[in-house]
Amino acid sequence: MEKGADFNWLRKIAKDEKSKKWIEKIEKWHKDAFEKGKFIKSSRPFSVNLGKYKIWFRRCSAYSSADIYTEIFKENDHLSIPEFSGKDADLVVDIGANEGYYTLKIKQNNPMCKVMAIEPNPLAFEILKKNIESNKIQGVILVNKAICNRNGKMTLEIVESVSAIGGRDVRVIDRPWLKKEMIRKIKVDCITLERLFRIYNIDRVDILKLDIEGMEFDILKNSKNILDKVRKIVVEWHSEKIRDNVKRFLKKNGFNLLYEEKRDYGNLYFINQQQYNDFMIRKYYEKSVKDEWKRLIKDPYHRLEFDTTMLFLKKYLPRKGLILDAGGGPGRYTIELAKRGYDIVLLDLAKENLKFAKKQIKRAKVEKKVKAIIQGDVRNLSRFENNSFDAVLCLGGPLSHIKGEKQRDKAISELIRVAKPMAPIFISVFGKFGRLNLISSNSDQEIGSKYFERFIRTGESYSWKGKYYAHYFSPEEIKEHFKRKNFKIIQLIGLEGLATPYRKAINNLAKNKRAWHNWLYMHYKLCTHPIIVGISIHILLIGRKE
Repeated sequence: MEKGADFNWLRKIAKDEKSKKWIEKIEKWHKDAFEKGKFIKSSRPFSVNLGKYKIWFRRCSAYSSADIYTEIFKENDHLSIPEFSGKDADLVVDIGANEGYYTLKIKQNNPMCKVMAIEPNPLAFEILKKNIESNKIQGVILVNKAICNRNGKMTLEIVESVSAIGGRDVRVIDRPWLKKEMIRKIKVDCITLERLFRIYNIDRVDILKLDIEGMEFDILKNSKNILDKVRKIVVEWHSEKIRDNVKRFLKKNGFNLLYEEKRDYGNLYFINQQQYNDFMIRKYYEKSVKDEWKRLIKDPYHRLEFDTTMLFLKKYLPRKGLILDAGGGPGRYTIELAKRGYDIVLLDLAKENLKFAKKQIKRAKVEKKVKAIIQGDVRNLSRFENNSFDAVLCLGGPLSHIKGEKQRDKAISELIRVAKPMAPIFISVFGKFGRLNLISSNSDQEIGSKYFERFIRTGESYSWKGKYYAHYFSPEEIKEHFKRKNFKIIQLIGLEGLATPYRKAINNLAKNKRAWHNWLYMHYKLCTHPIIVGISIHILLIGRKE
């Protein structure tokens, strides 16, 4: 409650005169509590119409509840960066739900999101329940238990006049104003987060929010086995020790700190390293839309990737049908194929790519052939039924931006699943030996790096475009991935082939029409040769679903 309630703002959003009068009363109680140490004893509930919701308060704690309502609905506490708004979430777990303001804000941002609201304090839980039920909020699971390191019962300290305060020891947080006689001890049911996940069959949480009065680190430490199910975590900290322990622990267990609020206490925003990688790659492509749109045609060297891909698309695509362009970026291949009469579904992770693609599709006058433009991930194509597409594309390297063999394998399985039997599938990836080919020509600094040996061994790099993750495949690794699938490999193609390390020379060569004609003749003749495939920076795999 650093900033406290904004009563002018509360009056402004009050929907009727009765509600405004209640706000005036709460403001008086607030002054009495903070200036005179005088508290209301009655715990009788009442409701105030604020914004789009009917909000319930208890008389004895209304002044502190108004503080928290302001923090969440006006100041965006726990939600201060866009990635934690819940707008793209399917499930949010709210540990320390108190009277439900964070839960209500998440549902306001995304009505389709499911929220599990967990609150052990029976007084706060009663108001939480009223706030959810009286507003007819669907998709909220209410749990009146404490999250703990064991299952059974525990002693909880609560403060009736401040519903947000509750925990094993409420004095673990420095509150000089909190008198001993204000604290009440009660027995409550407790459960481990791991058991709760099993009971409700939870295998993925988009946001885990923890605001539990100093118990945050203990709960995280005892939930180590299920953290891989969590994409993002927001933790409120009330002491430097808790903050530092949480940061060290989550870093060790696969999370990156995305943002830290700099104040006496505040929130730490973490993202799972895999999700962090996705986040960074998405951000890169969202700020580089125009560059990516131009990339494939900006000079003869880059046209090798586009023209060679189009040559083999023409060779193996059916004469007509519905094509999925997964990871299709700003729509270069979508538009080209739509012009040739194919029906296309364009899917990409980056919103800005899709916005740009819509404009280009309209400009190219192929809107009727582009059946859908969808934001999505190649690892999760669940919106499409099995055997939906006559051909599937995943071009330009989306698979190379996915971290972890299991995750890449998941993407491959999805791309195959949505293809019809015998449908051609086209997937291009970054080539490991092609990367070495480029490095040896252009960057002795990278060869001298301590990470170079790891790249040789694993194909993993964190220096794509200077600082982003990418996985570079050897031809053998690509084949190994697909051997395990219901899939027949037809061909591997080196899209740049011999030209890979010679961008400047190739662009100069293209100025001589005859020389360029002869080079292209050689390139197309040799681009499927195993050696040429291996040394290319982009490798195209073509196969069929069996």
